[in-house]
Amino acid sequence: MKLNLFRKYRGFIKAGMLDTFAYKFQIYGWLIGDILSLAITCILWFTIYQQSTEAIINGMSFKQMITYVINIKIISQIVFCSQSFFNEGMDIREGSIAINLTKPLNYRYKLLTQTCGTFIANFILFFVPLYVVGTLILYFGFGCDLPQWYNVLFFFVSAILSAIIYDSINFMIGQSAFFTGSLFGIMIIKDTIINFLAGSLIPLNFLPNWTQIVLRVLPFSSALETPTFILLNYYTPLDSLYKILIQLAWVIALEIIVNLINRGMIKHVVSAGG
Repeated sequence: MKLNLFRKYRGFIKAGMLDTFAYKFQIYGWLIGDILSLAITCILWFTIYQQSTEAIINGMSFKQMITYVINIKIISQIVFCSQSFFNEGMDIREGSIAINLTKPLNYRYKLLTQTCGTFIANFILFFVPLYVVGTLILYFGFGCDLPQWYNVLFFFVSAILSAIIYDSINFMIGQSAFFTGSLFGIMIIKDTIINFLAGSLIPLNFLPNWTQIVLRVLPFSSALETPTFILLNYYTPLDSLYKILIQLAWVIALEIIVNLINRGMIKHVVSAGG
């Protein structure tokens, strides 16, 4: 039964991969923008540390900061690869959501498996080459340590769970298209808030202590900070395992919430259409 279920959604994994490969040049454009943003961020932090009287700011040296900034930007290429928000908005705006809901498929799992395909494609196209180049620069240019082999294994597990967490958040926010009809403005707000709460714009260590505690309870830090810290050897193996268990708990909790919200939205669509 489970094998048949996998076969049912296997095509969407392939579709997600092919879609990414087909529009890779468009993604390269976004990637160039990210690289320029990363360069500006590195220059900004270099200036901040140059002007500071302290070599360590909020527990991070300049070398640690540059390592963090480069790695979190590279890791975000696979963690923030979900297309569920965009696809859901397009389906609702074009009216094809009704057709999708009549098919013998779970609409949520269809979008999730497409995200799995995008994850694999982004890993091949962007993460591997960028991480190799970034690691060589950090190792030979700044003398940064290479990740331990066990942290690399923990990272792969953590990155997959992070992508699922982000996809769940994407899907939930995408449900608002049932009422707004369009998601472009919401997308800009969503991306800015999530990047901030996940520690992509600024490390959470630079926020007040109470804010750090609150944000690390929420799923956003699990979506990006956790896999980044694992790959940077910030955690012991036991701590990494503990963080992964927290991620797994969020995956389960968010999937329950997502399915409850989706059922409510489906009833709303049926009611409006009936």
